[in-house]
Amino acid sequence: MTVMVKILKISKTSVSRATESNNSAILRVIKKSTPHLNFTQFVNCSTGKINNNKQYYEPYVASFLPKFKVNIIQNYLSETKNVSQLYLINPNTAKEFVSLIKDDLLKNTNHVIEMNPGLGLLTQELLNANVPFIHMYENQSNFYNELTKLCNKLPERLSIKEANLIDISRIMHSSNIIKSKHNVYDLFNNVQSKEWEEESCIQLIGVVNKLGFINHLIMSTVFQTSLAMFGRPVLYLAISPSIWNELVNPARRRSTTYIMFQMLFNYKMFGLVDRKAFVPWCTNKAKRKQSICDQQDIMFFDVVKLEPKPDLFILFGGKQNVKNFWHFVRHNLYKPSNRVIPTLEKIVPGCGVKLVKKNYNIFTQFNDLSPIQMYDLFMEFQSWPEYENSAFVSSADDVHKMYNEYIERVY
Repeated sequence: MTVMVKILKISKTSVSRATESNNSAILRVIKKSTPHLNFTQFVNCSTGKINNNKQYYEPYVASFLPKFKVNIIQNYLSETKNVSQLYLINPNTAKEFVSLIKDDLLKNTNHVIEMNPGLGLLTQELLNANVPFIHMYENQSNFYNELTKLCNKLPERLSIKEANLIDISRIMHSSNIIKSKHNVYDLFNNVQSKEWEEESCIQLIGVVNKLGFINHLIMSTVFQTSLAMFGRPVLYLAISPSIWNELVNPARRRSTTYIMFQMLFNYKMFGLVDRKAFVPWCTNKAKRKQSICDQQDIMFFDVVKLEPKPDLFILFGGKQNVKNFWHFVRHNLYKPSNRVIPTLEKIVPGCGVKLVKKNYNIFTQFNDLSPIQMYDLFMEFQSWPEYENSAFVSSADDVHKMYNEYIERVY
């Protein structure tokens, strides 16, 4: 069984956006919201090359948020803060973010969720863009109290829950699985259930600079739990370039995350927004790597749309095959240099003849396979009569048991 999957090709231009030849384009994005810093000052400040960053923090924050200047500088610029929670502090960038996503978002706004709204700048722009109702999730008390007041003023358009959705995997997989299950269900108890093939049940907006959130989204899609337990979510994210690279760069084909993302999701990139408009800022200590994408992380975020494929279960011939494909990829990419035929011969003796007919040879390794080739190999593997009684299925079932508390969707 073969299926055509569009895989985004990373051009030399997009991979080298942080080089000198592209600095001017990035600077145009930054200057819209950072009028007081030139490119050199911005990079130096963001990477900690200037000893006294306060001289740049203060005028930047005071230029548009004088009321919150002291609070932000004292509490949200430290590199020791939990950088999984980023907060938008520039109203100009809030406008740019919403302008990039609003045309697509407004096609379906039946349950809009905003993660970590903080000062409510993005919230206000979403309201101005005619999003009818926003469900906010915030757990920082400094912001939560202010957002609660805003909800009381606009109860017909806003609600708020005390939670950090960026770390939702910790809620779901805590030591007390039963209690955490109810916590996760309670977070989304007002979401209307939809069939997988229908329009999205959730439209989630936020900032992501940790790959763990994306891995949780993949797992949620595979097992239809958490964010995907009521149907398909759509996510509009400002995401770090290094994470985006992990998801769309074919050079990452050895990665389970890359393979699963490519096969499970449709995606689109809308544009860029200034990284400096989000606190905490990147620092030298927080960013030790110096690859191109890591250098880009201190300058901008990619604004993207992620959406599980509506025909996902048709593509794989059933929900169970999606789970087994995840196990197949994870198991065989544990050591990517393993060869395909000898590995599968251990599970189904004599299968090498079938694989040779499919143009595999004795030297083909799992790390040679693209996402679509990995999919084709799995679909061939699961079509064999020996598959159902194989050690692979028993192993997959054992792994799936840990998710049994979550697999059944709620209606």
